[in-house]
Amino acid sequence: MIFQLIFVQILAFTGLVLVLRKILISSSYKEINRLQQLNEENTEKSKELTRKILDAENEYREKVSQAEKEVRELKDKARREIEELKDALIAKGKAEGDSIVAQALNAKKEIRAEIEEEMYGKCVEFSCQIFQKVLGSDEQGLLFNGLMKSVLEELENINKDRLKVIDLGEGSQISVQVKVSHPMSSQQKEKLETILSSKLDKNIRIQESIDRGVISGIIIVLGSVIIDGSISERFKKAAAELR
Repeated sequence: MIFQLIFVQILAFTGLVLVLRKILISSSYKEINRLQQLNEENTEKSKELTRKILDAENEYREKVSQAEKEVRELKDKARREIEELKDALIAKGKAEGDSIVAQALNAKKEIRAEIEEEMYGKCVEFSCQIFQKVLGSDEQGLLFNGLMKSVLEELENINKDRLKVIDLGEGSQISVQVKVSHPMSSQQKEKLETILSSKLDKNIRIQESIDRGVISGIIIVLGSVIIDGSISERFKKAAAELR
């Protein structure tokens, strides 16, 4: 009886062990399968993550390369623009410098011409002053007579057509203003009236006035035309010929 009971217990224990073992093995297989599935999923996710990382790295490298290319292009463009601006500024500066130099040279020439003109004017004035200082009244009178003779000869030889165009107004008798440094003689005055009357086809009468500013000689005013036979005018012509 005891042996039967022990045998039953052994069988029951053995059956329990087998059942537990089966349960444990089944549970282990399930867990192993679940773990394998998780491992495969993790592996796939890891591969996907690796691919994404590689794609991100490639995209990053491409963007960095593109950015570096754009930076190089911008630098080259900026360098070219700076060079062009530099060349333009240099050219502009050179042009402005040449213009300033040209203006300075022109100004120098103008100033020089003004100085020369003023110098010749003063030379003529100074020469006239020397003339008045050196020659006395009698000598100036002799020179006046010589100049009157020269002016009368020039008037006699002048082309009549050159004087006919002068507008002296209407009337058969015309008064002509004459400035002289010394009083004319009656013969000089008469001869001058005769010559002018002949050249102008009018009856000319001389209105004589003494002007010491003439220094020596005669100035004849025919409307808008002035015939200057003074010594100062001779000095001016001589100074112009000496330039």
